[in-house]
Amino acid sequence: MAIPLFFELLEDFDNSNDSKQSRNRIQLIVDDTKSEKYGHCMEFIHKLFDSGKKQYIKGYNYVFVVVVSGHFIFPIYVSLWLPESHSKHRSKNDMLIDFINDFNSLVIASGDTLSEIEITFDSAYCVQKVMLAVCHAELRVITKPNNNHKFDFEDQNFTPQQLIEKVKNDHWKYLGPNRSYQRLIVNHHNYGEVVLYSTRL
Repeated sequence: MAIPLFFELLEDFDNSNDSKQSRNRIQLIVDDTKSEKYGHCMEFIHKLFDSGKKQYIKGYNYVFVVVVSGHFIFPIYVSLWLPESHSKHRSKNDMLIDFINDFNSLVIASGDTLSEIEITFDSAYCVQKVMLAVCHAELRVITKPNNNHKFDFEDQNFTPQQLIEKVKNDHWKYLGPNRSYQRLIVNHHNYGEVVLYSTRL
């Protein structure tokens, strides 16, 4: 049911004016979650560290992708992560890459493109192989970059932290009471043009 609904949203988005598109931008939100289980004879159950509880639990770890557009929120991909000891183990990054590649092929086969779709995930997924798959699919990515990424700015290479230090004394734009932001347009040698957005309280 999720795939046909996604294509309905995509068709509606393509046929909308700029105002409606800005209100109904289609986003893919990627994350993983843990589900605690208490059984003893359950397949694939294993020991996981729950950062929320600050302790180890027994359960399952899922990688999922949720579609968000206007009032619509629904999962389009859910997959069980298996530990390294399992013969069918895949890293969470590789699982996401598989989804992006398969999903992009499906969209291309329909005669459409993902170029107007946003994908967002945390810094754990912000590694080169994932980013290259995202770029190949022409998705617009929103994420927190790892500090080992380097961006070209004023003919020099800087990490995000170095860039923040470089521009910290420049003009900051008003975002709200006691909140300001800066927006830098930089380049990455693999990803192309990148917009870096930083805030301070």
